[in-house]
Amino acid sequence: MIRFFIVLLCLIPMGLFAQLDDDWGDIEAVELVDSASNYSPTLSNYWDEHFYGSVSGMFSFSMNHSRRAAEFKLGYNERWNQFKVVLEGAFRQNTIYTKYEIISNSTDQVIESGDIELPYQSLAFRQAYIDVYPIKGVTISAGKQTIVWGQLDIFSPVDFLLPLDINPMGFSLVKADNRMPQTTVKVSYYPLSNVEFSGYLFPMYEESGLFKNIDMGDNYTEYNGVKYYTQKMLPSGDQQSSSAARATWYASFMTAAVTYYNGFNNVFPVFREKYLGFDNYHQFQTEYGYYPKKGVGAELSIPLGKMSIKGEVAVSDDFATISHEGNQQMIDALVNYNNGYGSIPVYQAFYAVGIDADFDHWFYNLYLMSIIYFKNPAMNDFWGVYESLNGAYEFPSIPVFPTLNVGSYFSEEKKGAYGVALGYFTGGLGMFLYLSNQFNESLAWGLSADFGFNFSDFSMLMNNSNDGSGVSTNYKFFEPKLTMGLGYSI
Repeated sequence: MIRFFIVLLCLIPMGLFAQLDDDWGDIEAVELVDSASNYSPTLSNYWDEHFYGSVSGMFSFSMNHSRRAAEFKLGYNERWNQFKVVLEGAFRQNTIYTKYEIISNSTDQVIESGDIELPYQSLAFRQAYIDVYPIKGVTISAGKQTIVWGQLDIFSPVDFLLPLDINPMGFSLVKADNRMPQTTVKVSYYPLSNVEFSGYLFPMYEESGLFKNIDMGDNYTEYNGVKYYTQKMLPSGDQQSSSAARATWYASFMTAAVTYYNGFNNVFPVFREKYLGFDNYHQFQTEYGYYPKKGVGAELSIPLGKMSIKGEVAVSDDFATISHEGNQQMIDALVNYNNGYGSIPVYQAFYAVGIDADFDHWFYNLYLMSIIYFKNPAMNDFWGVYESLNGAYEFPSIPVFPTLNVGSYFSEEKKGAYGVALGYFTGGLGMFLYLSNQFNESLAWGLSADFGFNFSDFSMLMNNSNDGSGVSTNYKFFEPKLTMGLGYSI
C-alpha cells in the first residue's frame, strides 16, 4: 500500500511562480520602424531580440521545517533563413531545514531525533537544440529540449509517458515546469496546414535528477533467513534508445491526437525481486531501475467558446508485485512463467476527462481521473497457477478522483490572480490557496498556503532514505506550509 501511494505521488510535479515561457522568451508588441530612418542597432536592442531569462526565489515555513529555493534561467535564440538555434541554461537550488526522527525497523522505537539540512542543486542546459526547415511542411529538430504532450492544461495521462523533472519553486499549474528536457531528434511533417505527423527518437537514456542519487547499494541483506541482493538497472549501450510517434489533427471544432511510445518507465523506478535459488537460504536479487515500456494514448479537445471539453486515455505496460511468502509452488510458478521475477507484467490505463476554461475575469479547470490495472494475456499461465492457490487477484486502483482549480484575475490584462486548487495535479496532491500579482512588467510576487504534497518534497525524501540499513527516517517536512516568492524577468 505504501509503495502504491508512492507511485500515485510520482504521477505528480509543481512551481508556483514559474511562468509559461516559449522558446523565444517574452514576446513584445510589434513596433513598426520607418525603413528610411537612420536606425542604429544597439546592445540593448540585440538583447531584447535574442535573450530571455528570469531570476526567482521562494521561501516557505511551517511548524517543523523551513525551506528556500532559487532559480536563475538564461536563454538565447537566433534564426537564419532555414535554421533556428535555442540555448537555455538554468541553475536550481533547493534546501530544506527540517526536524527528523530515526526509527528502528525491528522495534519501531525512535533511536535518534534532531534537525537536519537537506540540500539539492543543479546547473544544466535545459534547452540546447537546432531547428532546420529543409522543405515546406517539414521541420527537423535535434538537441536537448522539453517535450510536452496532451490536451489537458494541468496534467495529461499521455504526458506521463515522458520523464519527470524536479522543480523546487513550489506549486505550478504549468505542465512544462516539471517535464525533464531530453536529447531528442524530432521530425515533424505537415501534409496539410491542420495535420501534423511527428516522430521522436531519444537516442540515449537520461535519468531524471529526481531519482539519480538514490543508492540502495549492491550488497546483500539478510531478513528472516532470506538473503536479498540489491542491484540498480540502467539502460545502456544499444538498448538505451527510445522512440515515439504522434499524429494530430487541428480543426475549428476539435483537436484530436494519437500517440505511440516505445521506451522505459520514466515516471518512477520499478522495484523487482528475482529468485536466485535455495542455498541454505532462499535468495532473491532486488532490482530497481528502468525497464522497457510501451504505451498508446488518445486525446480529444472540443472548444466551446472560451472553454474546452477534453478527454485523454493512456494505456501502458506496468507491473503487479506478487507476494509469495516462501510458498514453493508460487516460487516455482514465478520461475517457470516469469523468469523468477515477483513483478508480473500487467497493463495500466490512465483516464481523465475535464473542462479547461479561461474567461475575461476568471478561470477554472475541472477534471475527473482514474487509474485501473488489468492482466496482460501473455501471463495467463501464471495467473492460472496463482488463482488456483490464492483465488482471484485484486488489482489496486485509483477510483474516480476529482481535481478543481478555480480563480479570478485582478485585471483585464490577466497579470495577477487568486484562487484555490484542490485535488491531483502534475506537481502536487492536496489543496493549495494561491495569490499572485505584478509590481511591474518584470517583477512579480506570489503567496500560497499549501495543504498537500509537491514533487520537490518527494524528491528530497527519495534521495535521503535509509532503505536496507535496518532503520527508517521520518522527516517532518510533509506538513502544511506558507510559501512566498518573487520572480524577475530579464
